[in-house]
Amino acid sequence: MKSEQLQKKIKDLKILKNKIVESINSQDYILAQDLLKEYEEIFPFDVANCTIKAMLYAANNELKAAREILLIGLGECVFNYDINFSLGVIYQFEENFNESLQYYGKSLQYATNEQEKKTSTEAVENLVNIVMEQQPQKIKEIKNKLTEVQSKLGENDPRIFPLGSDGKSLVGKFISKKQENGHYVNMYKSVMYTDIVPQLSKLFKTETLYGRMFSKKAKVDISEDVVIPLSVMNNKTDITINLNDKEYLINKLLPNSFHYFPIREHGKLTINGNDSFFMGKPIRLKEKENKSTPKLVLYLFIDGLSQETVQGPMLKKLMPKTYDFFQDGAIFNNCYCSAEWTLPSLPTFFTGNYTTRHKLFHPSYIYSIGEKEVLLSEIFQDNGYLVTQICNNWRKTPLYGYLKGFDRIIFQPAVEGMECEEVIMEAIDHLEAFSERKNFLWLTIEDLHKVPDNLEPKVSSQIRNSLATRTIAHDTNETVFKSFDDKKIERYETEIKQIDFYLGMLYEYITSMYSEEEVLVLLISDHGQTFLKEDSSYFHEGRTRVPLLIKGKDIKKSEVEHIIENIDVLPTTLHLANLDHGLDIDGRLPKCFGGKEDKQYAYTESIYPGQTYKAVINDLTHRFMFESNHFVENDGRIDIEGFTVKLLNKVSYAEESKIYFEKVEKYLTVVYEHIKKIIKI
Repeated sequence: MKSEQLQKKIKDLKILKNKIVESINSQDYILAQDLLKEYEEIFPFDVANCTIKAMLYAANNELKAAREILLIGLGECVFNYDINFSLGVIYQFEENFNESLQYYGKSLQYATNEQEKKTSTEAVENLVNIVMEQQPQKIKEIKNKLTEVQSKLGENDPRIFPLGSDGKSLVGKFISKKQENGHYVNMYKSVMYTDIVPQLSKLFKTETLYGRMFSKKAKVDISEDVVIPLSVMNNKTDITINLNDKEYLINKLLPNSFHYFPIREHGKLTINGNDSFFMGKPIRLKEKENKSTPKLVLYLFIDGLSQETVQGPMLKKLMPKTYDFFQDGAIFNNCYCSAEWTLPSLPTFFTGNYTTRHKLFHPSYIYSIGEKEVLLSEIFQDNGYLVTQICNNWRKTPLYGYLKGFDRIIFQPAVEGMECEEVIMEAIDHLEAFSERKNFLWLTIEDLHKVPDNLEPKVSSQIRNSLATRTIAHDTNETVFKSFDDKKIERYETEIKQIDFYLGMLYEYITSMYSEEEVLVLLISDHGQTFLKEDSSYFHEGRTRVPLLIKGKDIKKSEVEHIIENIDVLPTTLHLANLDHGLDIDGRLPKCFGGKEDKQYAYTESIYPGQTYKAVINDLTHRFMFESNHFVENDGRIDIEGFTVKLLNKVSYAEESKIYFEKVEKYLTVVYEHIKKIIKI
């Protein structure tokens, strides 16, 4: 596809769409349908067309068809104002006032200007008046719904965890707001405090388990060795455990903490309390023999680690313990991230999809992954693993959906604690506690973020760094916009060495407790850093190329030079763990592990509302760059009229679009196919 062809196509589509809108406004619906048919023969991917189709269906009183086409569109464009508002209208026509109010509320939440806010507000007021006049018996119900909708307008984004979206503590509560079962949040390793002080929420660790609330009695049949997690809500609650006519009185339990009770005698277990108590899902202590899958699957996620810094001999220099551990495994030298920052990049590992499919991209709107796709954690849980994460990244809180499939979650934002050494020690303690189980363990290491964020490192790092690194220029840019800085590079390398020091303890533990056939260990990252290279392009390789190291059974020692992407890590892990999945995902198994073919290029993109859309396609010789002229909309769509493209030689940095014009046309087609569902006409 040539640039001028695509530019013309976009302009022609805009003209045609304007004609469709004009015909609807003049109520010439037959002409509108004919024009829409012509439009979709040229471009059948326009998600926003669902609102036009819904209008035409509604004009024919086909309300069910209108609703269904809008819900399909909403699945592709969750934050779109017009789709949400149109659903409010259709539900109102169907006299489903609660749903109508919900979608009017969402349209108000996603309104991008004062006129849209006014229109949505008036629709809500009009709906309430209609209910009062026509169905006064439902006024209490609709007012309750209105209160719920209004409360959501002021919700905080998921970074606020362990507070809820309403700004109140989630400790001693279910995340899902169900009153009987689900993921339940408690304090962790806190003696003086039994709840979180909201203003100091980042100072506290929390533990989240799945289970249910019991009024005063719980009965469990015990047929294997298990651990029963219990939690009480006040210090006056006494617990009595009865097992095969033996009674154990448990009192003085610290409220809002999980207490683990091993049950190694089989039979009838009854737990009584003089008040309500929470009981976690019983955790099996011993694994049934299954040598076809690894006993330990471990993800070491180091936020912001660039392959540019640790490639070749630099891995051994900066991370000698990591090098020693992984040297007999697979080291990938050309792995690329899917996005430029943590929020959209992390879901890649859990879904195997690009941002255009997993949809988690907006920095402040609330969205949860796993609603439409099966997550990595769920697959391992379904296959009998005890699935745990020890996390300190506020863009990976349970409120973002990172609770699905997890049996145990330990969390504290890394700003005020939970640094690398704590994460490592918590991991070892967990593996010691459940040493006879198959464990899937995700560890998040956030220490590198101190460098671009200009946060004070550990004392040892302060002393190792030169005096010059203490002279930090005035810097107001976000992490993803930092420019080249040799002082930051020195501090960055020091932090990498520090992380490796603590990882060495974990490597030593794993080596002493597991055989190589029993483990599958991956070291990954979500993005690199902009300050590593004197390169003005947004997507240079210091930012897009990330490490991928894999150690485990039947993995031959190798340095892999062919291209791989973070979307490929999920299918690779499942293959190496001997787990079938059959998922419809973007990721593919690399050829070195039995995949069909090597990848010829990698795709990285930036879908950030209020900024231009940017994509880079990396092959082994060139970097193809695409950038829109217009900003990304709040709903993630892009007007690409006036886009620009470049083709840079990776060695000489020369612009070679005219020399390799066929490659430019090929990669422009790749970009078009990738973003066609989010193009705004």
